[in-house]
Amino acid sequence: MCKDCAQDEDEGRQELVDALREAHERVLELESQLAEYKWIAEALRRRTRDLSERVKELDCLFSISDCLRDRSRGLKEVLDRVVNLVPKGYQYPDRTCACITLSGQTFRSRGFCQTAHCQSAEIHAGGRPIGAILVTVSPPTSSGDEPIFLAEEHALLDALAVWVGEIVEQCE
Repeated sequence: MCKDCAQDEDEGRQELVDALREAHERVLELESQLAEYKWIAEALRRRTRDLSERVKELDCLFSISDCLRDRSRGLKEVLDRVVNLVPKGYQYPDRTCACITLSGQTFRSRGFCQTAHCQSAEIHAGGRPIGAILVTVSPPTSSGDEPIFLAEEHALLDALAVWVGEIVEQCE
């Protein structure tokens, strides 16, 4: 093989090696960008899910607020409506039930059943406990990483207990 041919062949190999090196670096850059995009997409999914939960909680609060302000209905009818609105504010409304116990009376949402997954808040009127709101969730069919109750749902329940107590005080 002639000297010029060998030199051309070496240059060709070097160009190929350089091109492969550049292509490899570009692939690594693209993999890095893809990982970043996946992270961003997952963060957006989580944020969207979180915001959807806040919307449900706010819708629940607005509906219950409207119900509690309705002076044309008696306290029993209002509490019957409220107890059926409570599950709509939770992350699993189709598996959530509520019960309000107030001065010996009990108001249950449709399909209420006691489960091991529950949370409650005391209702106070005139500075004394007069009842409680209990929320239960049927166990999930799959073992997900999602908590049964969100921290915001605890806050929702506490707020509802305060509101019900204030309505009872006004009706007394």
